[in-house]
Amino acid sequence: DLIKDTWTRPDGVLRTEDVDEKMKNVLSKRMMEIFKLIGSLSDRMSYKVYTVGGLVRDILMGLENMDVDIVVEGDGIQLGKRLAQRLGGKITIHRRFGTATVILEDGFRIDLATARSEYYEYPAALQTVEFASIKHDLYRRDFTINSMAIILNKKKFGQLVDFFGGERD
Repeated sequence: DLIKDTWTRPDGVLRTEDVDEKMKNVLSKRMMEIFKLIGSLSDRMSYKVYTVGGLVRDILMGLENMDVDIVVEGDGIQLGKRLAQRLGGKITIHRRFGTATVILEDGFRIDLATARSEYYEYPAALQTVEFASIKHDLYRRDFTINSMAIILNKKKFGQLVDFFGGERD
């Protein structure tokens, strides 16, 4: 199962909901196809993959948003390479942070990041990155409304994951 029962909110409840229909109502056919491709590639690589952040919030609110952030429990850079190859895009890699940006021919951007936690050794320092679970990755985000994720793997495609009550907020 993609979501472990041990990952629960402080009140003991992991909020999940199938938001596939909401995604179809808000996202373009192209974006849905890209998400399904990302899920398929991740399944073949045995990675868990999610779209996160403002896009999730806006899907729930029925608003259009083309800022695509993907978090990978696996290697975000390797997934980015495969995605760029399949879509004919270019890739920019930031190894230190485990991130990649795929830029398609029309300028559309997809940001991919390996799930991580981070800390700062001292004020104004660059963060030190440690690879982690989706729960830890979401925990480091600024607001609960930006700490939700939607699963893109085929088996649970479109399932909202909300550890911290972001949908309620």
